[in-house]
This record gives sequence, C-alpha cells and structure tokens, in this order.
Amino acid sequence: MPINALYDNFPLLQHRPISYLDCAASAQKPAPVLAAMEHYQRTNYGPVPGGLYDLAADSQQDYWQARQQIASLVNAKTENTIFTANATGAINLAVWGFAAQHLQAGEMIVLSPAEHHSNLVPWQQLADRHDLLLRWLQLDPQGQIDLPDAQSALSDPRAKMLAVAHVSNVLGTINDVKALTDLAHNNQAVVLVDGTQAVPQIKVDVEALNCDFYAWSGHKAYGPSGIGVLHIQRPLKDIEPTVQGGHMIQSVTLQHSTWAEDHSRLEAGSPCLTEAVGLGAACQLLSSIGFDQISEHAYQLASYAVGMLQEIGADIYGPELGSPRAGLVSFNLPGVHAHDVAEICARNKVCVKAGHHCAQPLHNEILGVAASVRASFAIHSTSQDVDNLLAALRNAQQIFA
Repeated sequence: MPINALYDNFPLLQHRPISYLDCAASAQKPAPVLAAMEHYQRTNYGPVPGGLYDLAADSQQDYWQARQQIASLVNAKTENTIFTANATGAINLAVWGFAAQHLQAGEMIVLSPAEHHSNLVPWQQLADRHDLLLRWLQLDPQGQIDLPDAQSALSDPRAKMLAVAHVSNVLGTINDVKALTDLAHNNQAVVLVDGTQAVPQIKVDVEALNCDFYAWSGHKAYGPSGIGVLHIQRPLKDIEPTVQGGHMIQSVTLQHSTWAEDHSRLEAGSPCLTEAVGLGAACQLLSSIGFDQISEHAYQLASYAVGMLQEIGADIYGPELGSPRAGLVSFNLPGVHAHDVAEICARNKVCVKAGHHCAQPLHNEILGVAASVRASFAIHSTSQDVDNLLAALRNAQQIFA
C-alpha cells in the first residue's frame, strides 16, 4: 500500500482541518482499525474464555487471531505475548512480576537518563524497596546510549538488569538495543526494552533482538487505547502474576490457589477483547504498508523538519541532520517558552506537544531546559504538515520578537 494514499484512511483528519503532529503521544486511528472493532462488536462479541456455544467460540477465535497478528508484527512468540492495559502496565509487570522476585539486595539496575518515566519510576521504586543500586548510562553527542559506557556498566558483577528505550520519545534517537542486549547477556544481566516509540515506525524483530522483555503500547501504533503488550523471551513460570483473580488460575480451594502455566497466568480478569481485535487490525495495516516505506517516510519528514527548524534558529535536540532519527523532533525557539509555542501552533491548527514529555531527568539534567516542543510524525503526515508547523513557528517568533 503506498504511504501517500493513507491520509484519506483517517476519518478524524477528514472531519477536523488540522496538522496532527502529536503522534508520539497517541496516534490517530485509521478506518480499518475502527471497522474491525465495530464489526467484532456487532457480529462476534462474546465472553472469553466463554461457553460452548458458537458465539463464544467465534469470539475466542478472533481474540487468539488478534494475538497472532500482534505477535507476528514484531516476530514474537504468540504464546508469550501478554496483554496489559498499556505499556506502563507491561513494564510494571516485568518490574514487579520478575525483577522483584529475582534481584537481590545490593544488585544493580542499569538505565538511561533518557527513559520515559514509565521505564524509570518503577525501577526507582523497586530499588528503594529492595535495596538495589541504580547505574545511569552516558549518552553520546547524538543522544544515543554510549556503548563503551554501557559495556563498563554491564561488566560490573552487580549489574543484573538493563532497561532501555528502543527509540527516545524526546530525542528521536534509535538505540542499538541488539548490541546492548548482547553486552548484558554476556554478563548474565536481564534486558527489558521499551519499544513504545519503535513499533509504529521501524521494523522490530523481538527474536533477533533477543531481549528478555519487550514492551509497547497499542494506542501509539494506530490501535485503540486500553491495551499494551509485553513479549516475554523466557519461561512464563519465571514471572509472578501481579494481579490475581479470574481466568488466570489452575485451581482454587478455600485455602490455596495455583496459577495457570500459559499466558493467562499474567492476564487476570476479563480480557481486552475489542482492543485486541483493533490492535490486530492496526498490525495488519502496518505490515501491508511495509516498514521500509514507513521508516523512510518518518525519516524524510523529520529531516525536512530539522532543516527548516535550523533555518529559523531553533534549538534542536537529538541527532544532527543526516544522522539516523525516528519520526519526531524536539526543539525550542530561543526566548519563547515551549508552552507559548504550542499555544500559538494550536491557534494555527497545528497540534504539537509542549512540556517534559514524561522525561524530566533528560530535560533537567541532560538538555538543561525545563520543557521542549515536540513534533512527531505518522504514516498520515505530509510535508504540508511540516510547512504548516514552520508557518506557525514564524508566527510565534513575530509575536515574541
């Protein structure tokens, strides 16, 4: 499917004349995703796990097919693909279901200061409660995790866990998570990768990356909100359920309960049926477009934006022009607060995000600013959207001149 034909597939953008450049926060939903969810609700919705009647069986089949589609997008095992409420829930499952059970006092968690709070705050809490150490990695001039520093950190015998983002939600850097995983595994450390920004725009192969946990979110990948994904590359019995209740048990007596041995042990309660069907449809759409085309489109728009931002004197964060970059760019206009920039963009029907983007340590301690403006691109984004952004920014400069 040619990417330049996708704009008309997003109903909201047909009804609202905006340049939506906040896709890193949440993506708009294409028509095939909305149609798949409506069709499922109208024709096949039933309880899962359910009864022996046809409706329940059909609903179960649709739900499992969605799990297969979602796993297939990133070449992960279907049976080890776990659904959570969001990416935050997926990361917390790895933190409290695995790390809290296996890490011992005095051992070390290795992190990047560029992490989203979802992949930072839970590790801080775990360290506080279990007397663990935190080791912060250095970033290179392009904003990537510095591999020599990572090797030094992971060579420490206390280092037992590495948690890093595949793609920075502020800098747009694409970290070499395969190299980082190899370094960690060479030293018997376990790896969690936050793939929330990666899955919608670059080809991800969980098997090839060989990380122990890979987490991402449905609503940033053109699916619905209310569903996150955790791919687990180790025996599920190693992970203790963090939520207990229905559908995840093997047996229950008045005195004791035991857990199921398959994926259901980590998916207590009524499942996210419609959300899974919608995300499955989103994964099919991404596969039909192809990630070579998606990645190139995102890179070209981000590069175009960086070049234009340089022309108007913006302070740009992340990789320099010509270096690899995901489809987003964060920046500031000298002398203009980020929130004022976003407000003027909004008046011009351009949707961007202003703030610390759930990455306060990165802003405060690495970039040396309290906030930035972020423009992030999607499969529906066009060069006209970038032109609209630059026109709005010039308007802001005129107002605050």
